[in-house]
Amino acid sequence: MTDNGAAMLAEETVNGLATLGILHQTTLPYSPYQNAKQESFWGRVEGRLMAMLEGEASLTLDLLNQATQAWVEQEYHRTLHSELGATPLARYLAGPNVHRACPSTAELAAAFRVEVARRQRRSDGTVSLEGQRFEIPAAFRHLGQVQLRYARWDLSRVDLVDARCGAVLCPVRPLDKSANADGQRRGLTPTHANARRSFAASRHRDRAAAEAASRRLRRDRPAARLFAHRLFVHGGFTPPPGTRMNQKLLALYGLKWNPFTPELPSEAIYVPPRIENFCWRIEHAQIREGGFAMIHGDPGTGKSVALRLLAERLARLPDVTVGAINLARILHEYSRALAGPLSALESLAQSGV
Repeated sequence: MTDNGAAMLAEETVNGLATLGILHQTTLPYSPYQNAKQESFWGRVEGRLMAMLEGEASLTLDLLNQATQAWVEQEYHRTLHSELGATPLARYLAGPNVHRACPSTAELAAAFRVEVARRQRRSDGTVSLEGQRFEIPAAFRHLGQVQLRYARWDLSRVDLVDARCGAVLCPVRPLDKSANADGQRRGLTPTHANARRSFAASRHRDRAAAEAASRRLRRDRPAARLFAHRLFVHGGFTPPPGTRMNQKLLALYGLKWNPFTPELPSEAIYVPPRIENFCWRIEHAQIREGGFAMIHGDPGTGKSVALRLLAERLARLPDVTVGAINLARILHEYSRALAGPLSALESLAQSGV
């Protein structure tokens, strides 16, 4: 039981007592008689101990603790109580043993702390706490809001905790501006949240580039021939230089490859269920029974990537040879060879191809 002083009602005190399993009850306001034993002890401390230390010039906290311990053991515990008829130490030893082991100093320091929620700044991965900035480890940079546990009088120990169960995840250090002033940044490990965001953003940029290329196709014939040359000869649409991702963007979003480059490895390509179903039908149905399949779609929707995935899967099958026919080059060569009023398609039909 305590009074209603600010130190007794501080959040650190309330949380610490609850963590240690101690029931905390307070007296009524302006009712010191409800805590008479403690008030009587404070009266002895002020009347005896503080009076003996009043003239000490070099009184430090360590000296005060030593003097208090010596006074309690040598005088307070051995002074006969007028109402009890025994010393406080003899009265304590005669009663039942209800004590429990005291936690260690580290456990006490970890218990008497507060928990606060802070929003993580995306630009540098830091949070503000008591007017000071602290760095959140890169492994937790995907968290928009973090839970911190600390004591307001000691910012040397700040922990990042799980808001759901209260477990300590890692310590949080103050921001070192001198160490970060050189501009060197280490690579970040990818996270699922950043990967999804970067994939959606990159897909939006690629779709915008494809729509711009489609508008150029309808507006300009030379641009259309250049686009067809890139699409069929090089095996995919090559984005303009402004849409390519540099190493800084790759590190920022935790990516290993540019998701829209034609040289993207097949194991890094996301295969949607419709493409997976299409490849399965080709592998297990049309390879055995024969047939014809066509992939069509707007520019930039992934036709060349789907064909590349299908070709790699078919190449792994036994007794299957995969070939590629460049129709654009064939039409171009026949148009040059057959100089006449007939179009390239008519020339192909008359030649029996």
